[in-house]
Amino acid sequence: MAWDWKTSAVLIQGMRGSGKSHLAATLAMNLALTGRVGTWAPAASIPMADYARREQWLSAPVLVIDDLGLGMGTEFGWGAVAAIAAPRWDDDLPTIYTTALSELQIAERDASIYDRLFPGALLVELPGGSRR
Repeated sequence: MAWDWKTSAVLIQGMRGSGKSHLAATLAMNLALTGRVGTWAPAASIPMADYARREQWLSAPVLVIDDLGLGMGTEFGWGAVAAIAAPRWDDDLPTIYTTALSELQIAERDASIYDRLFPGALLVELPGGSRR
């Protein structure tokens, strides 16, 4: 699968337990082997993060935002994630997202995140149910 690491995002979609986080971790580890060190950001922790942590996520060579939508039920939660996603997109910094949400669910929750993922991101859909 081809992906331009400098100008796009990867969106890994699938049901809970389908292996999204595992695949994202594997991508991040492989990038680290090529010198592109990744940083992990559980989506639910982004709204509560301090300034230093947010700055680290904004400037990381590669960022994994795991479980987009999980624990982010408020506008504040989605806004905090968008405040990380938007500048990374604008600065051409690669970001890997995992989510159990559909394209429509993301569009209904936050237009800023949606506009940066569809159609520009490489979409990886993991079929089937839980593998746990």
